[in-house]
Amino acid sequence: MINMKYGLILYKETDNLGDDIQSYAAMQFLPQVDYVIDREAMDEFVPNEKEYVTTIMNGWYLHKKHHFPFSPYIHPLLVSMHFTENDLITKRGYEFLDGYTKEFLTKYGKIGCRDLVTEQVLKEKGYDTYFSGCMTLTIDQIGKKKVENYICVIDMKQEIVEKVHTLFPDYEIKEMSHWLKPEESKNMSFDDRMKRVKEYLKIYQNAKMIITDRLHCALPALALETPVALIYYDYNADRLSTFKDYVTYFSEGEFMELSREKLLKLKNPNYYKKIRTNLKETAKKFIEESKTIKLNTDELPNVSLYHEFVKREQHTTNLFVEQIHHLKNEIQTLKEQAQEREKELYDTIVSMDKEIARLYVYEQEMNELNYQRTFRWYKKYYEWRKKKRKNKKHE
Repeated sequence: MINMKYGLILYKETDNLGDDIQSYAAMQFLPQVDYVIDREAMDEFVPNEKEYVTTIMNGWYLHKKHHFPFSPYIHPLLVSMHFTENDLITKRGYEFLDGYTKEFLTKYGKIGCRDLVTEQVLKEKGYDTYFSGCMTLTIDQIGKKKVENYICVIDMKQEIVEKVHTLFPDYEIKEMSHWLKPEESKNMSFDDRMKRVKEYLKIYQNAKMIITDRLHCALPALALETPVALIYYDYNADRLSTFKDYVTYFSEGEFMELSREKLLKLKNPNYYKKIRTNLKETAKKFIEESKTIKLNTDELPNVSLYHEFVKREQHTTNLFVEQIHHLKNEIQTLKEQAQEREKELYDTIVSMDKEIARLYVYEQEMNELNYQRTFRWYKKYYEWRKKKRKNKKHE
């Protein structure tokens, strides 16, 4: 029996409880957690000794794309992965999946994609993929399920909250949020973060129903067999479109038209159960195989040398990030200067327009004045001619 070590991917500075729920879902399948690996610095992970660390790599990848792909010590199950073009540093989109990253990932076989958008992006780049669904669908109930007299409303607009209060005056309405303070997550221990996840999940498990636009509230609710209404907005359509068949969903307008009776009859579709079963089987099989698989550690770098390499890379990356921030600041300064110059030009144009308008009015006034002067002159001239003719007649 191989003494395999196990690692759990964690977004250490998250502001979204959904990230911790993703970690919790993967943790269910690990015999133990020997290492907590920072999702935003996976390339810097170094174990205590020259060894492979088995890891389920579900979730969102990645804010800091210069940290991808991951450390050579990680033995991964690439499943339920979501790749995004959002990048906090370089703004390079999906380019990070090309070149070396593609060569690195393809040696691990098919990539399980959490959603169809990710699968399409990878397929277009020539990856071997399949749609796996989201690992949060595998979450098991915590203790015995006991439905209580409350409804959870998570991160919803005030109009929807008020609608729920109006429809269900006889229920307790728990207004909750998945938004976190990043410093709170950073300073909280791993055990406390997982404890916090369990507390939320237990509340969701025993709720009469859940109303949310949070995908990683809605999908765990399915797994916990709690009726859930997912509110669907255009801005999150690319992420939620894959899961329309999983869950009962409404636009905000449709939800606002629902009756109490309609909501009380809310039932979850069963489509997710097949995906839940497949994901569980995939994860369990991977973990069981990790206990006996023979991996060649000779292919791994020396730990102390890799530590030195990581230090150098961190130094280089920090310089790179500092340069980017410096450039961003310069660009921002130039933008502000341009905006200020644009404002000055705008003010000048407005002032000129006002002056032109004033001169136009003046011109009109002068024209009118000249007309009146000319009219008076002709009138006097006419009267003079008339008087002269009259005098001549008398002579």
